[in-house]
Amino acid sequence: MEILYTSIQIFFLLNPLASIPLLVLAYQRGLNVRIIAIKAVILAFLIAFVFIFVGRFLFEIFDISLDSFRTAGGLIIVLLGIEMVLMREERTRDISSAKALISIIATPMLTGPATLSFLTVKYFELGLLDTLLSLLLAFIGVAVVFLSFVWFLPKIKIEYIEFVSRLFGLFITAFGIEMLFLGAKKLWGS
Repeated sequence: MEILYTSIQIFFLLNPLASIPLLVLAYQRGLNVRIIAIKAVILAFLIAFVFIFVGRFLFEIFDISLDSFRTAGGLIIVLLGIEMVLMREERTRDISSAKALISIIATPMLTGPATLSFLTVKYFELGLLDTLLSLLLAFIGVAVVFLSFVWFLPKIKIEYIEFVSRLFGLFITAFGIEMLFLGAKKLWGS
């Protein structure tokens, strides 16, 4: 059950709906949206997958405690949630190549600092196998959302997607606050 719960948390952090405007941009420019979506999901998954292994070594190199990282990660997640709620205008509107869109969707849109810090914390809490399974399930969810979006692209109103993404942002902000205060509480208690 913990794997499913963590998968859902990762899915919300990945927030595939926040990448939809970039896929709409690709569609408007006549690019192959399906290929862009698939490649972005694969690239983002590979980045997250590798970071799960690299993150623990960074803890050792920088001599960081799990609670310090949980606090910092919580702060980053709060900032991500606030940005999702505010839905600031993207500066990527002038990007027209498929490779650039794939890169932007993969990172920082899907696998930004909030997602990577959360994965590192989960690695220490759950272990390698459960974290990897959770990651895989979350990315399957992202792929389903992207491919469903591609299928219905001509009929979808971007305003509805933005509303749901803002709603995700509210929950992500609250989740980040919980993570931040849990880490801070443990740091102050030690």
